[in-house]
Amino acid sequence: MVIAIIAILAALLLPALNMAKQRALGVFCMNNLNQITLGFKMYPDDNSGWFPMNLPMRGGISPAVSWVAGNMDYDFPKQNTNWAFLADRRYAQLAPYVQNPKVYRCPSDQSTQYPHQQGPPRVRSYAMNEAIGGSYFGPNYTESVTGLDVFRPLPPATHWQIHTKEDQMIGGLGPAQIWVLVDAHPDTISVGVFDSVMTSGPYTWIWDDLPAKWHDNSCPFSFADGHVQMHRWLRPNLIPNVTYTDQTHRSNGATIPDPDVPWVSSHTTVAMP
Repeated sequence: MVIAIIAILAALLLPALNMAKQRALGVFCMNNLNQITLGFKMYPDDNSGWFPMNLPMRGGISPAVSWVAGNMDYDFPKQNTNWAFLADRRYAQLAPYVQNPKVYRCPSDQSTQYPHQQGPPRVRSYAMNEAIGGSYFGPNYTESVTGLDVFRPLPPATHWQIHTKEDQMIGGLGPAQIWVLVDAHPDTISVGVFDSVMTSGPYTWIWDDLPAKWHDNSCPFSFADGHVQMHRWLRPNLIPNVTYTDQTHRSNGATIPDPDVPWVSSHTTVAMP
C-alpha cells in the first residue's frame, strides 16, 4: 500500500518537476541571449553606429566580416564545433564584446557535430534576424543578402527595410519591436542568419528557417532595444520536432494557417517604398 501511494505521488510530481526544469532552462537560455545582445548593443559604440554584419558565409570563413563565423549544418563538422568562430576576433565581430563563447549554446540544445547526436556538442544555437546587418555599409542599402526579398511586399512598397543602424529602424517598428536573435531549431540552423518568409506574399503560412520550441512550446527572442522575451507558440505542432538531422526549410504547408509565422515576420522588418 505504501509503495503504491509513493508511486502515485511520484507520477503526480514528475510532470511538475519536468515543467520546472524546462522553465529553469528557459531562463538560462534568455540569459544567454541577454549577454549576446548586450555585446550587439556595445558594438555600434566603437563602429560609428553600425550594427555588426550578418552574412551567410556558406562553406567558407572570411576574417571578421560577420557577427559570428561558422556553419552549424551537420555537413560542416569542422566548423560546427569550433569555438574560435565565436570567441576569436579574427573571425567574429562580436568576439571582443562577448567574452564567454559558451553563452552561444542553449542549455536545451542536444545537437552534436554529426546527425543523430553523434560526436561532441555543436557550439551555437542562436541565429540573427536577416533584416539586421548587411553586406554594404551605406545609407541606401535595402536588399538582403539572404532570402528576405524572395517574396516582395505588396505594392506600392518595393522592398523590405534592412537595419544597419538603430536610427534606420523606421516605418512603424522601433528597436523595442524588432527582434535580433532567436533560439533556432537545430535541424535548420546553419550560418548566423535566420531566414524569414515575410507574410505579405503568397506564402503567408510557411516557415523558412525554423525557431526552437523546446522551452515548453516557447522560444526566446532578443530585441534591438536590448530586452529579451519568451514567446509562446500558438501552433507548436506546425514546428517539426527535433530529429537531429537536416530538415527541409519551409516545412509546413501554405494551406495551413499558422499565426506564429506572421508574428515573427511582423517583428522582423517593415515594407518600404
